[in-house]
Amino acid sequence: MIVLDTVNRKLQVLMDATATTTESPIVASYSDISATSFTPKANQSITAGTTPIDIVPAPATATQRMLKYLAVNNADTVQRIVSVQYNDNGTTRLLQKATLAVGDTLTYSNGQWTQTAKSSVLPAINGGTGVANTGTITNGGNTTISGGGTLSLGGFTMTVPATGTAALLGTANAFAAAQGMPAGSAAAPGMNFAGIAGNGIWGGGTFLAITNLGSSIMGVNGSGFFMGGAKVVGFTSTADPIAAGMDTGFSRIGTLGVASSPPVAALGNGVAGDFSGTLKLTLLNVASGGSTTIGAGVGSVRMTSGNAATNTAWIPIQYAGTTYYVPGWTTNNP
Repeated sequence: MIVLDTVNRKLQVLMDATATTTESPIVASYSDISATSFTPKANQSITAGTTPIDIVPAPATATQRMLKYLAVNNADTVQRIVSVQYNDNGTTRLLQKATLAVGDTLTYSNGQWTQTAKSSVLPAINGGTGVANTGTITNGGNTTISGGGTLSLGGFTMTVPATGTAALLGTANAFAAAQGMPAGSAAAPGMNFAGIAGNGIWGGGTFLAITNLGSSIMGVNGSGFFMGGAKVVGFTSTADPIAAGMDTGFSRIGTLGVASSPPVAALGNGVAGDFSGTLKLTLLNVASGGSTTIGAGVGSVRMTSGNAATNTAWIPIQYAGTTYYVPGWTTNNP
């Protein structure tokens, strides 16, 4: 308990500023004890901003006044700091100081100071978080929250920027700045899909690949497109094939992973398997499969006497699964 034992000692309450809308109510309960009597008493008042209010006045001569209960409720519309002080003939001693959110109450009873939060939020200045806890917070020995915006949980640290909006799970997020992710690998891609190990996108240097169950099934780099581990489209130029010409920047269709198959290109008109597209070339280069022998006799392709037989060739062309040979010359005047 708090005892006032002279005619010059009293208890006062004051706030940090004048109320924005409403001053705060104060209630006190105390007892007067003399040689012949014991008298319970009470007093009530309201704060007056920074002006001290004598909520427990000084006792009469030969009387001791003992404080039993004191309560100050913040009835203002903003947070307020309340101070309770002991005034001994003009010399003041601070007994208790607390930051009260709207509706909070500072209480003294049976020698204990307590603070009751209407919003169940204890301000940080009083040792709380200042944040409403609508769920469950378990504060283990490895959990720290700093005022600098860092949340540390068991070895994992998240730093919240001073400004900006954090991306949330289950929410569509629009990013206004470039976002980075780890390069990863085929077995553990930097961007994972559906939580399935080995499914996602990963990059290695100049390479970007899509993986399925730990295997790279499609990729691209500066030299071409890849399916599995085989290059299926190679680049000879970085020029735009549409703007620079039909064949610029495109070199070949690869073997699709079959070592015994020659490179094949099929052109169509949008219908799978029709192969009715038009191929326009400056030069058709058949690397092998033909013949440079021109036979003599009936039905043979004959040259003029001024051209040697080595200036001719049979060029293979396949139609409906059968290979046919078309004659060709190294001169346009055979």
